Amino acid sequence: MKHIKRKFLNQIPKSDFEKKGITFKTFSLVESKKLKVSETDDFYLVTEKDEFIKIFQFKFGGEKFAIPEPDPILIYFNNAQLGLKAIGEYKSEIFKSLGSIDIVTDEVRNYLYYFFGQASA
Repeated sequence: MKHIKRKFLNQIPKSDFEKKGITFKTFSLVESKKLKVSETDDFYLVTEKDEFIKIFQFKFGGEKFAIPEPDPILIYFNNAQLGLKAIGEYKSEIFKSLGSIDIVTDEVRNYLYYFFGQASA
């Protein structure tokens, strides 16, 4: 199965900003973290591939952090891909267990919950 390319929300190539003539100034969130601020006052981190990723600031433990937001659609799709193997395994176990018993055991109940939990995720 083909893996997804993990991207962030508002991930923009640097060249797109340059074409539009948008300039940036460097802003220090904390001493060790440098952010880029556009003319519109949006905050960006720069990736190793020279792309800008829009961030939001989050304060944790008295310190500010720059958090890039992953694309939620890709998160959901990635979870679905990861769950496919488990869904197949639980499905096999359910039918194997149901075929050899006359009553529903805790084992079958657990497999059913695991299966439907993964399937609905």
